[in-house]
Amino acid sequence: MLIQISEINVNPDDNGDFYIALASGTYDMTVTLSGYKSQIITDIVVNKDETTADINISLEPVQNIIAFFETEGYARDIFLTDQYLYIAEDQTYFSIYDIISDTLICHYEEDIENARLISAVEDENLLFVYDRYGSPGGIMVFDITDISNPLLINSIIGQTGGIEDMKLNSLNDGRIDVLWTHENKYQFGVYDTNEINPWIGSFDFTLPNSIMGFEVADTLLYFGGEQLGLYIAHRETGEIISTTDTPGEALDVKIVDNYAFVADRHEGFAVIDISDVETPIKIYQEDTSGYAQAIDAQDNYLAIASGGGGVYLYDISDKENPQFLDRIDDAEIGYTYKVIIRDDFVYVATRNGVYKLEINP
Repeated sequence: MLIQISEINVNPDDNGDFYIALASGTYDMTVTLSGYKSQIITDIVVNKDETTADINISLEPVQNIIAFFETEGYARDIFLTDQYLYIAEDQTYFSIYDIISDTLICHYEEDIENARLISAVEDENLLFVYDRYGSPGGIMVFDITDISNPLLINSIIGQTGGIEDMKLNSLNDGRIDVLWTHENKYQFGVYDTNEINPWIGSFDFTLPNSIMGFEVADTLLYFGGEQLGLYIAHRETGEIISTTDTPGEALDVKIVDNYAFVADRHEGFAVIDISDVETPIKIYQEDTSGYAQAIDAQDNYLAIASGGGGVYLYDISDKENPQFLDRIDDAEIGYTYKVIIRDDFVYVATRNGVYKLEINP
């Protein structure tokens, strides 16, 4: 804890006691502690030859755990909509929770051996779940018209081994772009609900090495390229525009304005200025405990799932100089795999299950 009065800084002892010699007057005191909101105590009166005592300090955590969503397996991936939380449970199946009432809607226990990734297009009442160790591994498509009773209706098989990341993009006409990365390939195809056979296959772009998490922004693709850093490529052709090395292994990427925030495994996270996509510039790097493997941002907040390091939260009001706000380590919430920020809440997928954290702005 740091106490600041009239440009004088002091750290209280283990009992919370501190002493500052001040001239007579009225002062404001600022109290800061990592993981807690700063507090300003105003109008503290100091009189000559008297000791001002019994100043009570009560700090509010930056994040509070306000809900827990239980899983049977490790919560390896999550997808969030306005009402529902979808959870892919490694080594088992998947679950769906209502986040308004924080109640379990469905725990699906059929047809899947190892749910690793999950995403939904609720306008089309479709849920896509990647079964990593199925026979063969593939993307299972469910009808969720009745959210409490998903019905398996199709499977996407072919180039579906070892998928690392999967995203969906509704074209609002019954067609859905299905996008994924595996090994050194970016795979893409269209699932067309207007057709009797909605899936006819996929196309791919080949990258120089293995690629992990990715983002699609307008006409560009951004890939976490492990040891080679961040790739930026043309969405239509797959042609690589630039490569930006990072000191760790780029596992995930989130685009915010003209910046790429990269989860860089054992080296924490990087911030890359992409205002010129042909010559990006790495402008910031900060280590985190554990392995930074997933990243998300919304408004002025950045969250990082850092494996055995738990979950980190940063203020990115200044994109070029993130400010640490809080960390909840794995001893409290478990080994973390995925984070989603939504409206001052952070959803964290861990080996224990999924936690909902409230950000206290």
